[in-house]
Amino acid sequence: MSQLRETTLSAFIEQLAARSAYPAGGSSAALAGALGGALVSMACRLTIGKEGYEEAEEELNSVLSASETLRIDLLSAVDKDAEAYQKVLKARSLPEDTEDEQKIRAVAVRAAFREACESPRQIARDCLEVLRLCLRVSGLVNVSTICDLGAAAIHVLGGMEISVMNAQVNLPFVSNDEYSDEVWTEMEGIQEEGRILKSAVIWEILGELRAED
Repeated sequence: MSQLRETTLSAFIEQLAARSAYPAGGSSAALAGALGGALVSMACRLTIGKEGYEEAEEELNSVLSASETLRIDLLSAVDKDAEAYQKVLKARSLPEDTEDEQKIRAVAVRAAFREACESPRQIARDCLEVLRLCLRVSGLVNVSTICDLGAAAIHVLGGMEISVMNAQVNLPFVSNDEYSDEVWTEMEGIQEEGRILKSAVIWEILGELRAED
């Protein structure tokens, strides 16, 4: 499969709609996170150098650097998540006619599902970092971009929620209780913090809009 991130937007959506197991929700979650990161970068760039925002420039440049790194990582994850699921399908297609084949297949399936957990796990982590950036600059960016910052937070929360769900759904197939407990606990923490951050960003934005009236 060619790299999804290099296709056109319409081609990617066509592939999502196709009768194929991948790309799927995981890739769309990574894209949502990348869109959020891009909007954070845009808000920073439209503020840096603007009169009246000089005192915030150091912080804005710091956030811009971080958001660009996360945007690139999340865009790469669009492909990585699809590739991880391909490995699951490949492992499940292994022969299981003999006892040895069954053992080989079982090991391969567990390993593939572990990778299928790690992909959304990292996407969720990255989305959480973007949400943290949203809050860092929510009171600093050009007032004309604050709704875009809100859009970033909403995009990223969606990507994070999907990724948390995907990681948790795949855990039973890993057949490792210690690993499952670790990932489940981490995902619950990310989900809780992410929801709080998104609400805080929107609250900050609405407060700024009311102050402008």
